[in-house]
Amino acid sequence: MIWNRKSTRSVERVVRTGFFTSLVSYAGFWLIDLSTPGFVSNYLSVHVFLLGALVFGVAWSFTVESYRERVGLQAISALLLGIVLSVLVWHASDGLEGYRGLLLLITLPTPLLVLKLLTV
Repeated sequence: MIWNRKSTRSVERVVRTGFFTSLVSYAGFWLIDLSTPGFVSNYLSVHVFLLGALVFGVAWSFTVESYRERVGLQAISALLLGIVLSVLVWHASDGLEGYRGLLLLITLPTPLLVLKLLTV
């Protein structure tokens, strides 16, 4: 069934491109909005791109044939997700000044640990 395999690869390319485009757009627009507050958030919520990255990431995980494919790309994606989660936790924990460091130490490696658990 060679035709089925080619369609899976093309779907994988589309959702992979959607994931990285959403993730880069989220980071870019968020940094722009951070530098000049209200420039983006007055017209569009930047978290729409994060939701898109989540949807495309889940779709991409269903198209990968095995979790041992593209191990380097998975590690880079998990590291980027850990950084994004750490920034979100940092800004969400304004009232927990004493525990921010501990929360960051837990949040940053969590996606890498989950990836390691999935590949065992």
